[in-house]
Parts: sequence; C-alpha cells; structure tokens
Amino acid sequence: MFERGELAIKPFHLSFVVPDLKKAREFYVNLLGCAVGRDTGEWIDVIFYGHQITIHQERDGIVAKPIDHFGPLLEKEQWGEVLALLKANSIPFVLEPLVKGENSENEAGKFVVKDPEGNLLEFKYYNNFADTVVSKNT
Repeated sequence: MFERGELAIKPFHLSFVVPDLKKAREFYVNLLGCAVGRDTGEWIDVIFYGHQITIHQERDGIVAKPIDHFGPLLEKEQWGEVLALLKANSIPFVLEPLVKGENSENEAGKFVVKDPEGNLLEFKYYNNFADTVVSKNT
C-alpha cells in the first residue's frame, strides 16, 4: 500500500508450534533481543522486528511443523548487527551471507539460519526496498 508516494507497511502476525517453547524463547528473546508480549505459559507473543509472532508449545492436538521460511526486511545496518550477533553466538548458516549489487542502488543482502526448532529464518535488506514491491509493468 502506498500513501503519498511512501510505502506504508502494517505489522503481520505469524503463529507456529514448536516442540520446546523454552528453546524458542531463548533464541528469539534472549539471543535476538525480541520483546515478549503476552505469555500464557503455553504460548508467547514475540515482537519480531516490528511484527507479531505467536509461538505455541506443542501438546495434544497441536503438533509442531517446521516453517519453510520467513523473516524480516531490515535496514542494512541492522542486518549487519544481526549477522554479527549470530556469528558471535556460533549460529550456523543454512545460506551464508550474500550481498548482491554491492555499492549500487540495487544492493541487497540476505542470509538464512534455523531457529532451535528447525524453522528457517531469512534476514534481508534492500538499498531500495520500494523497487522490490512495485511492479515495473504497471
């Protein structure tokens, strides 16, 4: 959605189930530094780079299934900070950090890691984010 030439993005919500809520909390809250919203003991809301993820503890009738991938679009500086944090904590990369078009208007970076429960997280940045969401054919 564009308003007066500016991209207006609203937070999204993503909910998933994990085998071990404590491990997930350790990763998202203690390692990545995400804030916790509501916490029932069976699930927690995590503010994941401005978006709400709800992480449920697996139990009867609610089975954990790994998510193919999701992740935040960050500013380049924040992307680098998260990258350094993950490296400093020896988090292995599923996709090593990659920067395309370095020092150009189209510069973009990404990397992929797994959370402790096997969900793939893709962290990206774009120098010119608006060009990634606007069709050139309109």
